[in-house]
Amino acid sequence: MFKNYYIIFLSFFIVACGSTESGKKLTVALGIEPVSLTPFESNDIPSYKVRWQIYDRLISVSPEGEVIPELAETWTNINPTTLQITIKTNVVFHNGKPFTVEDAVYSVNTAVKSSSLSTVLGVIDNATVVNDNTFQVNLSKPYAPALALLSHAGMLMTSEEFNTEELKSLEIGTGPFQLVEWNRGQNIVLKKNANYWGDVAEVDTVNFIIVPDASVRSIIVETGEADVAYDLDGSDRERLVASKDVIYKEASFPTVHYLGFNTSKGPLTNQTLRQAIAMAIDFQGIVDTVAFGAGETATSLLQKSVFGAYTGLPKRERNIEKAKALLAQSGITPNTKIPLYAIEGPRKKMSEIIQANLREIGLDIEVNILEWATMLDYARKGNLDMFILGWTSIPADADIGMYSLLNSNTHGSGGNYTFYDNPKIDQLLEQGRAVQDSEKRKLIYQEIQEIVYTELPMIPTYHPYHNVVMSKDIKYFDMNLYSIHRLNKIKY
Repeated sequence: MFKNYYIIFLSFFIVACGSTESGKKLTVALGIEPVSLTPFESNDIPSYKVRWQIYDRLISVSPEGEVIPELAETWTNINPTTLQITIKTNVVFHNGKPFTVEDAVYSVNTAVKSSSLSTVLGVIDNATVVNDNTFQVNLSKPYAPALALLSHAGMLMTSEEFNTEELKSLEIGTGPFQLVEWNRGQNIVLKKNANYWGDVAEVDTVNFIIVPDASVRSIIVETGEADVAYDLDGSDRERLVASKDVIYKEASFPTVHYLGFNTSKGPLTNQTLRQAIAMAIDFQGIVDTVAFGAGETATSLLQKSVFGAYTGLPKRERNIEKAKALLAQSGITPNTKIPLYAIEGPRKKMSEIIQANLREIGLDIEVNILEWATMLDYARKGNLDMFILGWTSIPADADIGMYSLLNSNTHGSGGNYTFYDNPKIDQLLEQGRAVQDSEKRKLIYQEIQEIVYTELPMIPTYHPYHNVVMSKDIKYFDMNLYSIHRLNKIKY
């Protein structure tokens, strides 16, 4: 009854809030609303799903690791700490202003200074102008995956005038779509950029609608009320695969869902307690129940497609008796209450499974469900005792996948929400950045993964597949490796 009512309401909402412009319209259902559309303000996938329609990067990387030019025309390594970039000269912003080398320098320097991105991009000292269409990216020290940093999801190019209130309100970029309106909690409307330097979109309007319920997202594509929906619930997978009315796609991608612990205060500073928790969790049960088989259990933060991923760590086997023994050894009193924080959707389901698993060894887990923006705020401030979050390695390199999560210099807003502090890990992470030999880098990252496997500042639970369902009338959809799909290449 509730879902039927919800669909009727949503049908009215789409008509009431959709763009009034004529032409082809694409309605895309999102599960989580972006935190911000302004570049550099946050480093999260829900925001990038919309931002990537409005802004471009200098380069991108294919699933095979091939570097692809976007706003950069060419690039050269001048020396181990200097990249020289030449930009395209035929690019204009949505307001008609040409994209210049000064804009590129401003964008790189702003990204590097951002509290959300500085720990990922911090090896970049600054960018400086060379001539009318060339600039340099100056590194503080040699960094093996330096070029890949320019393909990071947050390295978006905008105007050096962006800090004016006029441009901030319009979210001016060079991307294939331009922002029309954002009705918080409801929808975001974009229109086609007819002057786009790349593949001009076939659709004229994109209407992103916020639909938290995953099953409702899939149903409204089946009924034609939406054209595309992201991040579907595994419970709908079998039906969608068999349906002749929609197209369902899924693929593995370099992300991990993990159970994090605040290692700086409270009972979870106790490593033996963390090991007891790891011994009690039913990892395959999480994959089967939460993802309905659309994923793989994790032993490392790095999914196997990420450079530096070590696949030799033993799979964690559930053993309740050993978990109870570890709990007793930890000195933590049975029935100790520990709050666990998550957001709606698969992570809520995961929290409920973990709650039930840990009840079997005598821990009283109190599940708290937060909104996405609140969850991030609490994490940055260190207000989460135990929590479920995820991380995607963009680009797919071990440094990106682990530095922000594990380095003691990245506590809080830098991404280290466990407030983990291990000087040996810090040293190895720096070595992994500096060493140019790929085989030596792999050995460094193997050692890091082995230490984390034992010390458990967080427990990697599983690597999910990402998915999308779309109308059968869509002939082409560019499914991105990182689940941040660009929509200008969609064909009907």
